[in-house]
Amino acid sequence: MARHSTVSIEEIAGVVPQLDDTDKLAVSLYGNGGAAGDTSIPVSLAGADAVANTVDGMRTVPMPMLFNGTTWDRQRGNQEMTLFASAARTATVASALQTNYNARGLMIFVDVTAVTDTPAVTPILYAVDPVSADVQSLWQASTAIATTGNRLYVLYPGNTDGAQLTDKDTVPLPRSWKLYMSHGDADSITYSVGMSYIL
Repeated sequence: MARHSTVSIEEIAGVVPQLDDTDKLAVSLYGNGGAAGDTSIPVSLAGADAVANTVDGMRTVPMPMLFNGTTWDRQRGNQEMTLFASAARTATVASALQTNYNARGLMIFVDVTAVTDTPAVTPILYAVDPVSADVQSLWQASTAIATTGNRLYVLYPGNTDGAQLTDKDTVPLPRSWKLYMSHGDADSITYSVGMSYIL
């Protein structure tokens, strides 16, 4: 048994914890969920966040976590994803249901590479009712897209700077949402849509 001052340091599984440079105890915690008599560490997560990594036999949960009213979600940083891959389209399309975990706003990027005749496509953001799953229009681009080029839409509470933007709005982003690309006619237009959450 090793001693430092009046603190007794006992061996743990044959390993003696060492003191660090500040004379504080540096302790390693070991666990083995498969040994008789061990108690499992409870993890109350659901869905994609039901992550319990095993490190040296110890179950670990990513932190920090945010409570969503029922379960716990991992806190996210600014994330980017593709809502619509580049393709020629002639009719209105809706994105898959999106889940916003902790962002306040959103950037939408529309890249149009080809048009035929006179298409008119308008991005519309819909909030999704958590009870009925019905959608309600939250924001609509002020001008329909009819030509090739890049567009940037920034939706963020308190946003007042319109420089370099195609459009902006101060709407907050709900937890559940969808983006529709509403086509005014059946003329072909080739575009992709990307997005980035803003914390």
